[in-house]
Amino acid sequence: MSRRMLRCGTMLLLAAAAARAPVELAADTGMTRPGREILLPPGEVLDTFLGYVVGLIRSDTSALLDIPYLLDLLPEVRDSPDMRRIRSLAWLGPGVVEEPRLAFWFDGDLHYPIPLSILGYHPGSIDASSEIELRETLRGRGSRSFRGPYHLFTVDRGFARVTFDEWLDGLAGSILDTFTLEGFALLTFRGEWHVMLVGRGVHGKAVPWAVNLARNKIAFPVPRELRAVAEALLLAEAAGADGIAGLLDILQAAP
Repeated sequence: MSRRMLRCGTMLLLAAAAARAPVELAADTGMTRPGREILLPPGEVLDTFLGYVVGLIRSDTSALLDIPYLLDLLPEVRDSPDMRRIRSLAWLGPGVVEEPRLAFWFDGDLHYPIPLSILGYHPGSIDASSEIELRETLRGRGSRSFRGPYHLFTVDRGFARVTFDEWLDGLAGSILDTFTLEGFALLTFRGEWHVMLVGRGVHGKAVPWAVNLARNKIAFPVPRELRAVAEALLLAEAAGADGIAGLLDILQAAP
């Protein structure tokens, strides 16, 4: 599996575009455009673009950035055709908005093959709207397997869906289940940064995709600890305070 395809799949499921109100608010703050000082080193996040996005979030550096600026700042990804589908991105952190937002604008709706290959065959597609918005619902520091920072998000605007071919969906069940993105987690797991993309499958069960950012690899099968977080993340959205309490029990358990 190529790094380009991994970046593409991750970006599509992270795909987020801010609504007009956050954009106008960002412009009113007169935010500066951060440089490479926020970029996480390859030992933490191997992909340069994703390392920059994680750096924005971790440093709470509110920014509204267009693609020409990003391509000049990150020459490592300048030749990627996938990067040129991005129009701009924004991270609106505490102090700018009440609930932090991660946002991307694309040049139109997106459609790509799933970044998994079975004997050269890509068993479905990833589709996303040009406007999606992720709202941060919980942040903190975990313990045990999750010792380190975490940020949890839900999808507020837009659409992203992973669709496996029907024959494979039926054959593999919940292992390779079609799902629509509902939540997103950025967390440290076993000492390494991971992103987890969470939705409900066609049978109603939580379906997590986990990507190890330090190794730039999809974690397959998904470790049981990450699966538990995925299930709790969907529960938190449905159950409010009770669901949040369940997530804290998982992420902040006594060492």
